[in-house]
Amino acid sequence: WRSDGTKAFAAALADQPEHVQAALEERLFSLIGDLNAHDVNADRFDRIQDFTRNFAIVPLSARTGEGIPDLLLLLIGLSQRFLSDRIREEEGRGEGTVLEVKEEHGLGTTIDVILYRGVLRRGDSIAIGGIERPIRTRIKAILKPRPLDEIRDPRDQFQQVDEVSAAAGVKILGPDLDEVVPGSPLIVVKGDEEPDIACSGNFEQGTEGVTIKADTLGSLEALQFECREAEIPIRRTGIGPVSRSDVMEVSALTDPRQRIILAFNVKVTPDA
Repeated sequence: WRSDGTKAFAAALADQPEHVQAALEERLFSLIGDLNAHDVNADRFDRIQDFTRNFAIVPLSARTGEGIPDLLLLLIGLSQRFLSDRIREEEGRGEGTVLEVKEEHGLGTTIDVILYRGVLRRGDSIAIGGIERPIRTRIKAILKPRPLDEIRDPRDQFQQVDEVSAAAGVKILGPDLDEVVPGSPLIVVKGDEEPDIACSGNFEQGTEGVTIKADTLGSLEALQFECREAEIPIRRTGIGPVSRSDVMEVSALTDPRQRIILAFNVKVTPDA
């Protein structure tokens, strides 16, 4: 068996010589026969059509990591399919964290959110951390990932729901999401309530050094770490696109070594 990193089982198996594939098939067949002798119906996980009638065998290696992605995916899918009625739903104000801001074809700008407390409902007013100030908007739609056994088309991975309870990962559609900061908090707000969210896309660092712009808080922290390791001073950091004000500010510096913007996975605005 030729190991090549933590590949999924199917990809790792396809890279093996024919005699290795045949040897694995023979051993699996023997194992399945032994289980059948004890009235246990089992088969290789990717061959099973009905998981209520068969136990899944996932070939994997704890040493190389191959097959572990398949095991985790299978556990998630089976839990979502068969344990959903045992989930305790939590009531109260919805609170979560924005993982990613995406431009989805046919949907516009969406945010991927981990809801860790309370309930989110379609039509709720929410407050989210933005680049310049907290953003207040209304949920237009909530999309929840479909169970694995219901995904017939890769383009149809989500189902629209009216509400979702913690803990859950969802995709939210709504207006004014373009300047949401990934990594920022999300809370449900009522009436004229002022959102208690202190999140900005700009962070002052020092009086000299380079400027860093990134798409998420995590990316920003990673770039800061790399600069510190290389002993590169940082003057200012921010989340979001490189704007005209960023360029003008850097251009005004007298030291050419500081007239540098390190941009990671962000766009440059047309007027910059």
